[in-house]
Amino acid sequence: MIIMYDVPFMLSVILSLLCCLSRSASANCMNSEWQQVFENDKAGKHVSGSLSKLINGINNGARVRVSLGTYFTEADSVSIVKGNVVCGQLLQHVSKASWQSFQSNAYHWWVMACSNGFYQMTRYNVGDHTHRGDTRTKGSFKWFIKKSSILIYANNKNGNRVSGNLGTLIDFVSNGNDIRGTTGSYSFPYDNVQINYQKKLLWGQSLDHVSQRTKYSVNEFQRNAYWWYTSLTSQGVRYMTRYSVGTHVSRGHSNDRTDMKWFVDPCWQHLYTNDANGATIYGTLKILVDSIKKGHRVRFVMDNRYAAEADNIHVKNGVVTIQALKHVSQAAAGDFQDDAYWYWLMLSTTGTVRAYRYKIGEAVHLHDSASKEIIKWYVDSVACKSSWSKLYSHDASGRRLSGNKKDLKSAVQQGYPVRVISDPGTNFYSFSAQNIAVNGDDLAAQTLNHISQSIKLNGEVTIQSNPYWWFTIVTTNGRREMSRWTVGKHQDRGKNVDSVAMEWFVNK
Repeated sequence: MIIMYDVPFMLSVILSLLCCLSRSASANCMNSEWQQVFENDKAGKHVSGSLSKLINGINNGARVRVSLGTYFTEADSVSIVKGNVVCGQLLQHVSKASWQSFQSNAYHWWVMACSNGFYQMTRYNVGDHTHRGDTRTKGSFKWFIKKSSILIYANNKNGNRVSGNLGTLIDFVSNGNDIRGTTGSYSFPYDNVQINYQKKLLWGQSLDHVSQRTKYSVNEFQRNAYWWYTSLTSQGVRYMTRYSVGTHVSRGHSNDRTDMKWFVDPCWQHLYTNDANGATIYGTLKILVDSIKKGHRVRFVMDNRYAAEADNIHVKNGVVTIQALKHVSQAAAGDFQDDAYWYWLMLSTTGTVRAYRYKIGEAVHLHDSASKEIIKWYVDSVACKSSWSKLYSHDASGRRLSGNKKDLKSAVQQGYPVRVISDPGTNFYSFSAQNIAVNGDDLAAQTLNHISQSIKLNGEVTIQSNPYWWFTIVTTNGRREMSRWTVGKHQDRGKNVDSVAMEWFVNK
């Protein structure tokens, strides 16, 4: 069989990769730094930048971050409404009593922000379907993008190739690279991507999306909200399953066909592979641990067919364990099960992979399993100008050890994402700041994607029985507040405050 390549397309891929792989490449390689590209006022009027540049970035797979005054976060999904209004869902926030503390009766705090100034906040209890109200107003927003992705493959709704090469896309997935997608005017990340080599089929799940509708020139959250989980395949099929927010009530399961574009961030570096018994196949564990200590994000490929990013990372007694939470059960290649459940993974460099299954929206534990797997480990690469810079560190009392708060604050205000290492040392915990609040020269970072864990004697980390969500707020003054809520219930499991040493990293 003769494979026909799109020559201009392949040339652009090769040139982009050469740029990314060269350590001497300019800082503007693939426009890979975060840039503020647009700002609107409360009336939706242009303040600075270019709306067309924002729209162009979204159409080409760019990540998007949004500033709401002193609050900064990354959009979970972005839509272009009627060709000229950008609306982003900002979902990673739990209610706060102050800039550095949680409310006692916690709820999810979801925002729809649009480039014409439309602002909607909707609130639902953590763990049940109780609606805590809506707020609609006008907001001034700053919009930041990072264009580190390149279009590798596009298919039409019938699954036929439009551009690129499916084999190349599969190679990128199997080598740990981050994947984003667009369907029409909707842009989103893939939370996990899977490969069926026999069928030459690829599919990915995108899960962080709350039901919305288009009204006039904006998107708004629907009443009686549901989670809208999607799984898209390289054959043009989009599977959708819907569950009421906070409860195990199905709102329908369907599929359709849609044109798709698949974008790859090639700036990920393979650092380590363990065999099923935890022995080294490739690289060194020390280099992986050192990179995590420097703030890097981590992705993994299991069994050469399943790829995702770590939600949080533990290093204990020389063992790296990651928690990967964003997966919904599937019945067949790409399709969801009718009675869906969460499929949470804990993966260790010992080769142990533990899977935990809980019904979506219920405190119903189905079963656990464990296996031994070959795992490949990747970090976002310095070669692509994706290094993380430590801008500030402090001890458990909040006393400065290195850097300064003003530089960190300035970086956040320029749209840069933040990662934090708590209790830095031989054993430590690493996570992303899912939202950041600025208060004077101090910052408070929330991290939400964490299920309660326990540590085994061999250094592996497991999910506890009767688990709870472990929400935390950490601040640059050393304060850490933890709020715990039973998985699948609006049941408070306690809140406490302590002090912890931390290192703060930003990525340009």
